[in-house]
Amino acid sequence: MSPTADKPESGREESRKLLRGAGIFGALTGASRALGLLRDMALTAVLSQTARDAFLLAFSIPNMFRNLFGEGALTNSLVPVYVERIEKSDREGANRLASLVFTALALGLGLLALVGGLACLGASCLPGMGAKSVLALKLLAVMAPFLPLVCLYAFFMALLTSHRRFAVPGFAPVLLNVAILAGAFLAWRRYGLGSQDFQSQAAFIIAAAVLLGGALQLAIELPSARGAGVRIRPSLGFRDEAFRSVAAAMAPVLIGTGVYQLNTFLNRIFAWTLAPEPAAQSYLALANLLVMAPMGIVAVAMATAALPTLSSLHARGDKKGFGAALSGAMRMSLFMLIPVSAVLIVSAEPIVSLLYGRGGWRPEETPHMVRVVFWSALALPPTVVTMLAARAFYAMKLPKVPARIALVTVAVNVGLSLVFVLWGGHSAALLEGTRLAARLGGAREASLWLSGAAGLALASTLSATLQMVLTLSALRRERPDLKLGGVAFTALRAAAMCVPTGIFVHWVIMSLPPTGEGFIIVAQRGIAPVLAGVFAYTLVASLLDTAEYREAWRALRGRKRKSADTGKGGKKAGGGEDDDEDDEDEEEEEEAADREKGG
Repeated sequence: MSPTADKPESGREESRKLLRGAGIFGALTGASRALGLLRDMALTAVLSQTARDAFLLAFSIPNMFRNLFGEGALTNSLVPVYVERIEKSDREGANRLASLVFTALALGLGLLALVGGLACLGASCLPGMGAKSVLALKLLAVMAPFLPLVCLYAFFMALLTSHRRFAVPGFAPVLLNVAILAGAFLAWRRYGLGSQDFQSQAAFIIAAAVLLGGALQLAIELPSARGAGVRIRPSLGFRDEAFRSVAAAMAPVLIGTGVYQLNTFLNRIFAWTLAPEPAAQSYLALANLLVMAPMGIVAVAMATAALPTLSSLHARGDKKGFGAALSGAMRMSLFMLIPVSAVLIVSAEPIVSLLYGRGGWRPEETPHMVRVVFWSALALPPTVVTMLAARAFYAMKLPKVPARIALVTVAVNVGLSLVFVLWGGHSAALLEGTRLAARLGGAREASLWLSGAAGLALASTLSATLQMVLTLSALRRERPDLKLGGVAFTALRAAAMCVPTGIFVHWVIMSLPPTGEGFIIVAQRGIAPVLAGVFAYTLVASLLDTAEYREAWRALRGRKRKSADTGKGGKKAGGGEDDDEDDEDEEEEEEAADREKGG
């Protein structure tokens, strides 16, 4: 059989590997995100409003660099070149490239952390600085070493996922969240909940725990990397051709992958300086972390697994497999994230009350937070599509295309953010007498959805939608052979399935006892809608027998089948290799039918 004849089978196998890898990474990321939500609950309970706002801003800066340089520009420029070396069986060249990137990253970010930490300490001593700004600068100085630690974690994550090792990098963030929870526990034991008198001391204890967690999540990756054959030897031979290729790609990739993080960070600065709410930055930060929980489980996991898979398929010249893997990742992501977005929108108030409504959190903060969560949840579907489409460009070594689009969307986001945060409050006059204003409790109440922190979240959602449209258009121009009609079909079908799901969730919320002070009542109102949404959406998907539901069920059934294997030589109990062939034939027939249905 010719090599070209093997490509469709290769594409199907790579697509399955992608989904398996994303499943492993997503499951472990889910555990980490669950702990992350507990972490955020602890932070809002232990820290006062001022300390919480300062800590979350300081903590977001090294995390922004991780997303920009670690999981963003570095990963997306390094993985295609590194995987290409592996595909050519050039293990020595791959290790040499990894060693050079490690050296450059450690030296550059170590120096940046040192200079940045000293600069923050110096700025905190300047006259005229507000107490909250001084606290944020000092916390940032303490957490400055977290910058190289978290970026090196992302570097080793890129290497491990290139070798299709997803378990350890997926589990490592659990250690970070456990460390922060331990720090919050120590702060609570020493200073109590939401103490205004000891807000600085409590925040510094948690900041020290961040450093410990960063060291732990990096340390756990090192043995796994060595087991994968990665050998890091610090080197300064930066004239290496592969290294220069990675370095040349980093600038446009930095722009392309950094747009979401840059938009998020700029909005937090606008919230810190311009928004009327005293803790607007906290609302944006906490809403982003809440939305990033499902985003990390599905979108980030899928994008992390997609890049090495797409890079490998592109290196082989397998265009059909490339399109199948990309389309499959997009369809499955939308199938899972659109209902998440709907549930967050419908049940934002009980979820916010459950997660944050205690300790240093004030009751009047909940409505502000609900509005931010509403707009942030709408950004989930366009963000995941953009992430995967951008990974396709990086796999094809065309980083300048998403970079140009990112520049446009950043400019749009800045403009919209300034409009909403500065003039959104004047929308009350425009909304006066409208049906929308009447439903939201008056024109002034309605205008709050378009101003302050909520307006900034709306600006991010609009710019994310624009970025998705522009990126998909560019992808179709670059690769006219890509068939993405099934992606649009999946999105429309998932949105339609969310209508009965949302109605059922709303009915469950209205059937529960009214909000009270007891934790049991609050927990009921926060957990029941989520469980109801999962049940209703799964039921609708099973009744409609959607392609994505069958695909997920096949993956689950495959895991069960593995656990039932008892025969020798890889054969199953009660069957054999013929069973595997029959299952594969059945799957191929179902996939063909799915493609016909999805266009």
